Formats: sequence, C-alpha cells, structure tokens
Amino acid sequence: MKPTKRHALAVVLVNTQLAQAYDDLADLLTRVISDIEQDGKKSFQADLFDSRDRANGLISQFREVLDAYQSTADIQHASLRLEKIEAAFSTPPDELLTTCDSHLASVVNDERPHIVNAYGKKRKLLFEIFEQLPIEVDVSCRQFLALGNRLFSEYQSASKELQLSINIHDDVFELLPSGWDIMIFPEGEQEKVNRFSLEAAWFIALKAQLKTFNCYVVGGQKYGDPNQQLISWDEYTELASEYQELSDIPVDGHELVKHLKTELADIARKTDDNFPNIKGALIQDDKLVLRRAYTKYKSDTLDGLRNAIKQHMPKASIIDVLTDTVRWLGLEKIFRPQSGHDSKLTN
Repeated sequence: MKPTKRHALAVVLVNTQLAQAYDDLADLLTRVISDIEQDGKKSFQADLFDSRDRANGLISQFREVLDAYQSTADIQHASLRLEKIEAAFSTPPDELLTTCDSHLASVVNDERPHIVNAYGKKRKLLFEIFEQLPIEVDVSCRQFLALGNRLFSEYQSASKELQLSINIHDDVFELLPSGWDIMIFPEGEQEKVNRFSLEAAWFIALKAQLKTFNCYVVGGQKYGDPNQQLISWDEYTELASEYQELSDIPVDGHELVKHLKTELADIARKTDDNFPNIKGALIQDDKLVLRRAYTKYKSDTLDGLRNAIKQHMPKASIIDVLTDTVRWLGLEKIFRPQSGHDSKLTN
C-alpha cells in the first residue's frame, strides 16, 4: 500500500476512534443522568413508604394525648390536668415536632429533592464528562450552553456557596424540566438560585437536548452535528436529477408530496381490498385484532432436504452425543457435584 493511502487510512481510523470515544462519553453522560433520576424516584417511593409508619406513630401518639385529655375532664386543677396530659407522651415533644416536619415535607414535595440528593453523589463524574465533551449548540440553545459553562466555572472554582447570583435567560427556562422553579429559587428571588438544584435540572435538560440534536458533540457520530452528514447544496444540484431518474421519486417539494399521497392512497386501497382474505386479522370493536397465523404451506424442496439430512445423519445414542460434547468442549471443568467437591471420576 502506498504511504499516502496508508496515512489517509490512519487518519480515518483516528477520526473514527475519536468519534466512538465521544459517543461513548455522551452515552455514559445520558446513562448517569437517567440513573440519577431513577435513584431519586426510588428514594421518594421509599420515603413515602416510611411516611406511612410515621403517620401511624403520630396518630397513635395524638390518640393517647386525646384520651388523657378526655379522662381528666373532671379535674378542676389545670396544673394537675396538664401533668396527666404530659405523662401521656411516650416520645418527647421536640422529637414529635421533628417527625411532623419530616412527614409534612415528604407529603408536600415530590421526587425532585431526592433527585438533587442523588445528583450530589454523581456531581463530580458529570462535570468531568462535560469537561471532555466538545459540546456545541444551535441558535436556540446558545443561552442554555452559556449557563452550563457558567455552572462549570463555578464548579472549577471550588466554591462552597450553596446559592449563586445568576440571571437565567427566558430561553433557558423553556428548556429546563418543568416544575423545578421551586427547587431552583427556594427563596422566591429570580436572581438567587440553589446551585445544586440548578445543576441537576440543567443536566436533565442536557440529556433531552442531546437526543434532539439541539446540542451536539463536535467530532461525534451518534451525537454529532446532523448537518455534517448532509450533502452541500452544490452537490444536491448536481445529483438531484440523477437521483430522480434512478428512483422515480420527484425532487421538487410539491411533486414529492403529490407522489407520496398517491402512493399512500394506492396502498390503503389495496389493503382494504385484500383485508377480508387475510387470515388471523379482523376488526373488533373498531380495533385491529391480530391472531396467530397458521400456514399450510408445503414444499417438495423442503421435504426433500429434510429426508436427505435424515439419510446422511448417522444414528447415535443420546449418551454418545453427550459424551462427545463433553469431550470436545471440556464441560467437565464447569459442572461440579452439588456437594461442592471435585468429582472423583477420572473419565
């Protein structure tokens, strides 16, 4: 092979491997974000399950207090009555207040706080992947990427501030997942944001934008710029007429729509005409029902092949087949007696 061709193939190989590496990183990024969302939802479901026990405990304690209150209704001295009610507390009141707050928080909130907690465990990994990916965006996501770069800069600065002063553009709000406003602005101020909640929401939005190619990875293939895979308008002009001759598909927009409509109408008409003859398919309650299809197809060629195989296949017992298989594949190294000890058989 000539050196120039060899060098060209080497460059193609390097570009292909680099694109694969970028795609693997982007896959890992989306997978980690999905795991964070799933972990948050599972944690929320577990918290709801625990809240049932908390609610039962609080109701039981409240009943004991009410019972003590009712039983001391005839006591004239308020101090003595209060002592009886205080004695009914099986748990200190301050602990009961904490339990009440936890229960109310679990009922009011949803899985978003749990997602933020799960995000904290994978935060470093996500920013490390983001640093290695050359992400670019189309016009609609420029402000979105600018916000991500700002959050990455704050992460690199090792700042421990929980709140940041960031003015989020209106275009970014349309891309962030819905319902996260209360998490991003816990104090209700539009310029004071909770950085961890905003980061989690931004990465969730990034996963969605990578799938729609509003954000793409420069040099990637699966997550690369889809416009790079299209031909130029000059090439289109040269190849359009040739493509139309070979495929019989119009390249003019209006003619193409007319062609597709006609083709679809023909297919629908043929389907309607042949539908009564299709076995296993019927319309029931305005719905298409498909049943298992059985065929009575017979082929002399298939029967001849089956008979020829039977004639040329030597007869062998199942013991011989098992013995040969074990000897060829060394299966005796995999299977062991249930006792866990090695087999005493040498053959």
